[in-house]
Amino acid sequence: MRKANNPNRSKFSIVPNLKLQLLNALLFLVFTLGNIFIAPLFAQSPGLIVRPQAGGSITLLNPNGDSWASSGNSGFINNDSTESEIPFKGVPVTITETTGDLSQGPTGGF
Repeated sequence: MRKANNPNRSKFSIVPNLKLQLLNALLFLVFTLGNIFIAPLFAQSPGLIVRPQAGGSITLLNPNGDSWASSGNSGFINNDSTESEIPFKGVPVTITETTGDLSQGPTGGF
């Protein structure tokens, strides 16, 4: 006795979850590309103080009151310590840090 062809049988019987896999791949691409290209559009510009302190525009991080923490109106470009309105002083390194594991690891990398 021969079996009759089942009209409800899928053409993709070799890969039964092909539609699900394609949908997952599409969602992954949309999520990834959305995070890469759309998320930076909503980021805060570097150096701009979005919500200044209530009661005045001169604050600890904004001593000249121009709503920028950087010295200019273009934000921090190269160096945040030299381009800031606040004078920073560097802390000198007093000891050298070891490059290897103190007990059993390699020294200077793998």
